[in-house]
Amino acid sequence: MFEEILNEHLLKCKELTKYLTRFNNEPAIFNQKAPDDMSEEWEDDNQYGRLVFFVNMQADTERKISGTLEIDVHLLNELEIETIAETVKTYVDGYFFSGKSETIFAKWNSTRYMDTPDKKVTIAAVLFTLIAFPSQLSEEPDPIKLVNEWTRELLPEVRLIGYDTDLPAVWKPTKHSPAVYWRKAKVYLCERIPSMFAGNWYTAQMYAHIFTVDREVSNVLAEKMCNTLDMRKALRFSDDTCMRVDNNNQVQPNADELRVGQLSVEGDYCVLRKKPKAELLKNIIING
Repeated sequence: MFEEILNEHLLKCKELTKYLTRFNNEPAIFNQKAPDDMSEEWEDDNQYGRLVFFVNMQADTERKISGTLEIDVHLLNELEIETIAETVKTYVDGYFFSGKSETIFAKWNSTRYMDTPDKKVTIAAVLFTLIAFPSQLSEEPDPIKLVNEWTRELLPEVRLIGYDTDLPAVWKPTKHSPAVYWRKAKVYLCERIPSMFAGNWYTAQMYAHIFTVDREVSNVLAEKMCNTLDMRKALRFSDDTCMRVDNNNQVQPNADELRVGQLSVEGDYCVLRKKPKAELLKNIIING
């Protein structure tokens, strides 16, 4: 999924493709491996410049998927190598790539330059860290779904990662259109409210990751969300039960929005026991 979205995105970046030769009538951008240099589909028998990208994904206990991205720039003209490497960085760093089931964020790490004297080719390796933001929705009563619905009510202009189904394939948060991702860290038996016959009480530890172009704006939004939850006190599920959201909400200014989140929320909610079905009386015996 990610590789396809990235490839389509790079092909549309005219400021990038103007430096590239063409292969099979397309800009020379390849996943994992470039075609053989002797292929007849190279335009004018020219194999440079070209891009080859490599994606390495691995399991992550917090996000299910994370990994690295390397985009290698191959050029004959070493005078342009830094310019095109910076252009690659500009069009990938800080972008979200959203598919049907998850969203992946790319963050630039470093750029390395190397020469291959035998081919007179200069290579720039542009390296990125990939962070996955999978959907955290579950069965009802769903605390993550509830806080997403509340966030949409409070901040209609935000993009809700893992909740909205109409996110663009490639996008970046802006001042007027920030993004929020709600992550469920853990759920445990509530220590403040004892369970009862009607149902069991649980506490959901949740974190809001807030993305904007300005860290100060992110802090302001975190404060607004925290204060509003404290005053709101409870949010209502679709089955008319409530989740208490005024016990332990904390703003973490300048926290890492990728892995930590700027707002932590504890929500206490009850999972009702299903009522047993009463057995119908089958035989009636009347004496006398």
